[in-house]
Amino acid sequence: MKSTNWKDTAELIGVAAIVASLIFVGLQLKQERDLAIAEATISSFTHIQELRGQRIENIEIWTSGNAGLKLDPDQKAVYRELIVSAHQSAFMTWSALDRAGLGNVEFALRDFAGFLYRHPGALREWESHADEVSSFRQLPGEDFQKNTNWEDAVRKRIQEISEAYN
Repeated sequence: MKSTNWKDTAELIGVAAIVASLIFVGLQLKQERDLAIAEATISSFTHIQELRGQRIENIEIWTSGNAGLKLDPDQKAVYRELIVSAHQSAFMTWSALDRAGLGNVEFALRDFAGFLYRHPGALREWESHADEVSSFRQLPGEDFQKNTNWEDAVRKRIQEISEAYN
């Protein structure tokens, strides 16, 4: 009998050790995830501040381009880079939230689509850029589905906003 009790006790201790190690691993993964989210947030904030600085440095081009006014070739090149930066920032925010499994990716999509809806020049430039890069997404062996999903979602959200306000 005593040997059976010792065996049961040893098994119980082993199971408790396994459970404790799984809890530890779970806590460690949560801590690493929280740290990654914090780092991504800081990086995103830094990028947004840099983007704002670029806009301020080129405020006349930014406001004229957003309004859909005529830009000379140099201004158009600067404006395109500003729009591409805004697009990349929104996409990276959306993608990071999606990868982190936070579930609330809608605000990045909503904000960017709303911006494009309110600024016809930005919408025109973004669509032109999206159309240009879409040809690269046809390369064999490349997976650009996430980018395509984002652009489709932006277009759909712009359509929804347009229908709601018209």
